[in-house]
Amino acid sequence: MVDNSSRHVDKSSGCVGVSRSWCLHELAELYKLQDRNNEAEPLFQRALTIREQKLGAEHPDTVATRERYTALLGKMKQEKGK
Repeated sequence: MVDNSSRHVDKSSGCVGVSRSWCLHELAELYKLQDRNNEAEPLFQRALTIREQKLGAEHPDTVATRERYTALLGKMKQEKGK
């Protein structure tokens, strides 16, 4: 499922550059809320990469994505240890 959604974001004419990072971030948030963490993780990673490149490491949007991505990784690590 993540492949299809991710491809849609990549091919969508409205989601390029920083806009694409927003689309990826929001889709990752949705997946996280649905406990689809393995699908959310690569989307957060891609959104973070784009935001770091386009906005810089200290931009508020980059920081927000980094924080949510880090929290997700922590949750995934905790669940793996159970």
